[in-house]
This record gives sequence, C-alpha cells and structure tokens, in this order.
Amino acid sequence: MERTVPKFFDQELQKQFDDSGFVKLSLLNKEQVEILYHGYQAFKAHHEKINIDFISTSHSNDKDLIEAVDNLILKTVEPEIMKYVYDSKVLFSKFPCKKGRP
Repeated sequence: MERTVPKFFDQELQKQFDDSGFVKLSLLNKEQVEILYHGYQAFKAHHEKINIDFISTSHSNDKDLIEAVDNLILKTVEPEIMKYVYDSKVLFSKFPCKKGRP
C-alpha cells in the first residue's frame, strides 16, 4: 500500500521507511543518554522486584512508578523524535530490561 501522506520531514528517511518499514536514527546525544541512564538508576530497584526474566515498567502495578518513568523518558526523547516526523505524538514509554543470570 502506498503512503499518501509523508511521515518524515526528510525525503530520504521517508523512502527508507516506505521501502523497509523502519528507519534508524541517531536520536539522543551523550547527555540525554546519561539523563535516562541515571534516571533508570532511581527506578532500578522497583523494576528488579518484578520477578520475571524480561521486565518493563508496564509490568508493574505501581501507577506512580509508571507515570514517573513515562514522564522522564518522554521529556527527554519526545522532543528529539518530533524533529523527524510530521503530526505525531508519543503515547507512552517504559524501560525494558532483561535480567542477567547468575
């Protein structure tokens, strides 16, 4: 199916998306990655309490945790995403984590 309305500002990104169904972006700078990394450290214990091998924030029943993580990620990532796409909104965000094995 041919897209009638472009999703990306950049025509090359749009072509990549139309051809492959995805694009790779250099989205965050080092400072933004550090903000998310250090932000995750504040929530790490909450995530590790979820006793499954592959966890995400959405596996928690803690509404305050889910909202806090969502706010941290969205305020860091959403403005960067909006630099590339037309008329879009990020609906939610979470930290996905894979537990290591001892």
